[in-house]
Amino acid sequence: MPIKLDKLTIKENDGKTIEGGFELDIKPYTVLIGENNSGKTNLINAFRSQKIKDYEIIYFSATNIELEKSDQASTSKKTSPFYQLLAEILKKEKLNLGKNIVEPINSKLTEITNKINKDILFIKNKETILKVIETLSEEAVIKNLIPLKILDKYWGKGKEVESSDIGQGTQRMIIFALLKYYSEQNEKNEKLNFFIIEEPEVYLHPKHKREFNKILLDISRKENNQVLITTHDPYFVEMNTDEKDDKTIIAIQRNEKTGYTEKVDMKQIFLLNYTSHAEINYVIFDVPSTDYLLQLFHQAEDNGLDFKNYRIDGFTVSDIRTSLAHKPGLVDRNSKKSKPVATEYLKKKTINYLRSILIK
Repeated sequence: MPIKLDKLTIKENDGKTIEGGFELDIKPYTVLIGENNSGKTNLINAFRSQKIKDYEIIYFSATNIELEKSDQASTSKKTSPFYQLLAEILKKEKLNLGKNIVEPINSKLTEITNKINKDILFIKNKETILKVIETLSEEAVIKNLIPLKILDKYWGKGKEVESSDIGQGTQRMIIFALLKYYSEQNEKNEKLNFFIIEEPEVYLHPKHKREFNKILLDISRKENNQVLITTHDPYFVEMNTDEKDDKTIIAIQRNEKTGYTEKVDMKQIFLLNYTSHAEINYVIFDVPSTDYLLQLFHQAEDNGLDFKNYRIDGFTVSDIRTSLAHKPGLVDRNSKKSKPVATEYLKKKTINYLRSILIK
């Protein structure tokens, strides 16, 4: 059986975000996070460009996880992930569709053109040519022979509709279902199936995100499969923060001075002693919630840190924390002192301060 990778190694500089070599410790299921323009796609493209014989990369970009209408069939090698997977599955059957279709047709066409050319001898210097293109790809044959239709059972007994007539989320789930089938059919593959999926969460309902995360985790646990996803979604991060031997989360960022991509110390990102949806939302989406501020406050308090009288915009951290439990802008009846308005701006400054003292 193939050996799973424990490191994602980029040997060459891609000239954009990677300086020299780049290496990440990965596991059977790896979740790669980072802000837009942090270099995730550049890392993946550089990794894919390396020709390593021991594994096969199955790649889904964030912008091309959709089905294709049947009338879009062509001889182009560029096709949707659905037909790419279907072609790979059928190739295992050694059907040789391209050769078996092209050769007999070309043989008959040769006979026809010879006859035509014999009968147009009175036209000088002209001959007809009828020939199927010689390099007809397996993917193109499959795409033309097997138009994809959707049976919509909301229409009584069912109505065949084009794939473009169903939602993007449903399209993705169909492709992901075929992906699962593909992984199961290749359990005895001599090569490692390395699945790379960018932003699988796009268009999916939160319930389906959890279901798909489980599917990806199950795929990665098979002996000859490995999965790497990139995501901006807190659900995918939250579901995988309980790092085990078979999964991990890796964060990357752009170095503001050099412009190159670098790995982030996870301890500098997740500071709480437990998995917090509020912290994930702040780290990934920069959303300064009241819950996260209170969680940081209590952790700093539990750590015995002296911070409550630290002032932010004229208010102590204790004042700001207390104001979150009351309507903003009210005047305390006893002290006649105005309470701070718990705006997003003030919460973010307080969160950043609490994070800074917890990192120390």
